[in-house]
Amino acid sequence: MLPNLLLRVLIRKGTIFPLFCTGENGDKQLAEDLIRQFDQSIQHKEKKKSLEKRIATVEGQYDDYKLVRGLSTLLDRRCQYRIDNGSAGDMANPFSVRKALFEESSRIDLSLTDFDRDKVIDIVASKMNLSRSHIRQVMWSDLEENMILEQFSALGPNELLGWYNLSLMQTLLFNCTKLEFCVYGGVHWKHVLRNVKRLGLMYNLQHNEVRTEQVSNDNSNNNNLDVVSPVTTNDTDETDLMCTIDGPISLFKLTDRYGTSIAKLLPSIISSGKWSLNSWIVRKTMSGKKIYEFNISSLEVPRLLTDPYNSNKIFTSYFDSSVEEKFANRFELVANGWRLIR
Repeated sequence: MLPNLLLRVLIRKGTIFPLFCTGENGDKQLAEDLIRQFDQSIQHKEKKKSLEKRIATVEGQYDDYKLVRGLSTLLDRRCQYRIDNGSAGDMANPFSVRKALFEESSRIDLSLTDFDRDKVIDIVASKMNLSRSHIRQVMWSDLEENMILEQFSALGPNELLGWYNLSLMQTLLFNCTKLEFCVYGGVHWKHVLRNVKRLGLMYNLQHNEVRTEQVSNDNSNNNNLDVVSPVTTNDTDETDLMCTIDGPISLFKLTDRYGTSIAKLLPSIISSGKWSLNSWIVRKTMSGKKIYEFNISSLEVPRLLTDPYNSNKIFTSYFDSSVEEKFANRFELVANGWRLIR
């Protein structure tokens, strides 16, 4: 998902549609430029503020700042930063240094001039057996802007654009009142419905407008993932099942967490091959809140649509909990030749 302020959509006659990246009109070139900036930043072991300056330079070369910031936000999620304590070890961690400086400053008097400030730094440096320059370096090194880029899991420009397109759809569905979707094939339905149950979503499953099964899930039932799927066993058979999920806007509490759960369900829907999706999105306007319709199917989806955390999965089975899934995702980013076996 992306921050809502970075959402790019086209609104027309009561409908809303994400502005996907197609790999044309400079999209791919922008993705390549941003990936290059992250690669160069980690090669030089730069601080995050230096990386942000690089991104700002790229942003000045393109018209759509939301696209630049959206892509850079996704790339930043594949980064790991560290605090630079120098060679002094734990004794020189930023918290200990600041505590010593503030205690010494309050003991002798407030440091209102550069001379008083240097005096306090010299006293603390002597007590901690560190140099003055090292005290200055470590003092605020735990601020986000001063952390050093240590690791970056690179990906290709097409993969980045596909991830961005998926994130646009997830961000849009975060504020939906209702979501209806249909997939084809018994195995695909089973996979999607298991994820629906695991994520604790409330759904209404209709089959031929004859029988309706309504289920309300909670976290206490997450361990029981067996779902009876009223579909055919042949993957090639088409069914007229429709699954309806109440959106987070229709609930009275847990809106953020519930909206995130719907966003997590989207990759399993689009990985079904043939699917369709209808939803109703709430947007704030100058005249108040309005509801727009968002419809999309596997025939209309952009060519670039991928989830880097679900592609080439080590697991082909289902996760028993969100903790297990998060661990597997993070493990794969830094696996370096290791393999998880369930």
